[in-house]
Amino acid sequence: MTTVTPCAAKASLAPCPLCPQGSLPASAAHEAYSPKGEQKQLGGTSAYVVGDARFGSAIVVAHDVFGGDWGLHKQVCDMLAEGGHLVVMPYFFTSAPYSIEPFYAGNIVPQGKEWLSEFDWAHCSKILEPVHTFLDEAGITRVGAIGYCWGAWVVAKMTQDPSKCHAGVWAHPSCQVDRELYGGVSEKELAAAIRSPTLVLPSRHEPAFYSDGSLEGVASGNGVAWETVKFGDQSHGWMTRSAGWLGKYYEAGSDQIKAAVGVQRAVNASLGFYAKHLPY
Repeated sequence: MTTVTPCAAKASLAPCPLCPQGSLPASAAHEAYSPKGEQKQLGGTSAYVVGDARFGSAIVVAHDVFGGDWGLHKQVCDMLAEGGHLVVMPYFFTSAPYSIEPFYAGNIVPQGKEWLSEFDWAHCSKILEPVHTFLDEAGITRVGAIGYCWGAWVVAKMTQDPSKCHAGVWAHPSCQVDRELYGGVSEKELAAAIRSPTLVLPSRHEPAFYSDGSLEGVASGNGVAWETVKFGDQSHGWMTRSAGWLGKYYEAGSDQIKAAVGVQRAVNASLGFYAKHLPY
């Protein structure tokens, strides 16, 4: 099992509601991992693409606030592809520094949130347009999505249109960004607008309403299938900033096996959910 040296910026990272204490630091993915997919330009949108279109289904991945080149994003894309899907991860952050990491490292989180506010739904929906075109041209008829942290909000918006996204997964969600950054609605109001089956994978750090049935009650009242699997032994961000053989860590001395198993089980839960709602 590989040991990764913690980021030098660790001591200076300031608390932030997007990524609470315990979910940081976040370093680049382990250098020993070789992604199995490739970078593509989809109508001007840069995207990581892996998997086979012949399966007939696709997963759109919405990265977290650190961006698609950090942490385990590509590893998890590859794992989802091995589960029988074409996987596309568009890069939503189109202005420097392309990741919130420098704002954490410089202890200037408020400026980071201001930068993040550039990427509202009007922006993200435009990024997704060529992705949907690519999937249509590839003959994909069933589309799912998974989002991490900030990316869970992207998935929540995507699943408001069931003709484009047939099943969504929120992993360690930070859906409060809709109201905090974009002047939008509460998490309950966001859930009320969803029209596609949704699986929520909260950690021990997310607010209770993600796992106590509050959001499920709102969505199910509209006839939306809703499932929750709580990962109470994991920290916010574990799927993209984990440990052990997946090439990441939370912090020195963390339980690398627990973190690695947490990633694998979250991938398994997601694939099982897609098997029900994106049938072959």
